[in-house]
Amino acid sequence: MNGCFVGIDVSKDTLDVAIRPSNEHWTVDNTQEGINALIERLKKNEVEKVVLEATGGLQLAVIAAKDAEAQKLNAIMVRHRQIVGMITEEKNRLTMANEVVKKSITEHIEWLKKKLSENDKEMNLLIESSPVWKSKYELLQSVPGVGPVLSATLLLSQCIVVF
Repeated sequence: MNGCFVGIDVSKDTLDVAIRPSNEHWTVDNTQEGINALIERLKKNEVEKVVLEATGGLQLAVIAAKDAEAQKLNAIMVRHRQIVGMITEEKNRLTMANEVVKKSITEHIEWLKKKLSENDKEMNLLIESSPVWKSKYELLQSVPGVGPVLSATLLLSQCIVVF
């Protein structure tokens, strides 16, 4: 084992990177340009493992940066979280809404649920298109309590192991 280990602390605005055993460290912006620069710099090293702090989804762009299919899955997963958030917001509004707007909010919730279903179908199609992802996804789904979203998130998290 002659390689190095990389730790990345993920925040909304920056990625703080440390390499061991060289004790090298630097910061890049948590943007696509910063992530691309990070990957290029890491390619110059013999990386054994990359460890990321799981930060409410902020780490997913870094994880997906190496693989085009993973980037697609990352986009679908981000959209899933966004739609779920919008549904929750609308349900919260509905409980306090005046009667005059309840129908509109209810219709919007139904429309968002339809979009969520379409998004999840797209996620399943993408996973089904990869024999490796499909077999791992099915294995994860066999565990009680592990649903489609967690399975896809776990699949996505594997993409960063070695650059």
